[in-house]
Amino acid sequence: MTTTTCSDATWTADLAVALTPGSRPGTTSDCVSGEIDSDNAMILRRDLLTSLVSHRGTLLVDLSQATFCDCSGLNALLAARMPPCAPAARCV
Repeated sequence: MTTTTCSDATWTADLAVALTPGSRPGTTSDCVSGEIDSDNAMILRRDLLTSLVSHRGTLLVDLSQATFCDCSGLNALLAARMPPCAPAARCV
């Protein structure tokens, strides 16, 4: 698995996560595309939690371009839903 990280995006062979400004004030959006599985779910979890801590406020997770998500991907999304590291942040 190859991983490339930029300041606002992470790509692996099967997954891309890009952080963009949200459609409403006080929001940011993580656009997820590709497959979310046990090989890359921890990368997604890390990126979502980093976005929540770094940007405070509401994080919108756009999964419209995700083609597959197994139980490890669902666990990554659930971990971001109620993170202990950013209790005032919201992930929707």
